[in-house]
Amino acid sequence: MPDPVTQLIDAISSWPGPLQAFVAAVIIAPLRIAYDKSETHWMRICLESLLCGCIAYGIASGADYFHVSHGVAVFIGSAVGFAGVVKFREVVMTYIVLRGKR
Repeated sequence: MPDPVTQLIDAISSWPGPLQAFVAAVIIAPLRIAYDKSETHWMRICLESLLCGCIAYGIASGADYFHVSHGVAVFIGSAVGFAGVVKFREVVMTYIVLRGKR
């Protein structure tokens, strides 16, 4: 009889790539916040985690549309969860401003 951890990993690996990216971001974001000790209010930690998950889901869905492998989706979710919403927003806003100056 397989142990519960193996069963959980097998179940998650059968999920679509964008959902795996969402889960990876939602798990990594609060761990990053706890490690950095940057936020102490539980509601902000939960919102940050969900926002990271939603951003990762959106990006991974786009990657899925372009037939990028599911392993890349997990990487995307992990990267977004690790960087955080604030950093992701800074990068996007910088890109938009630079594109606007062309």
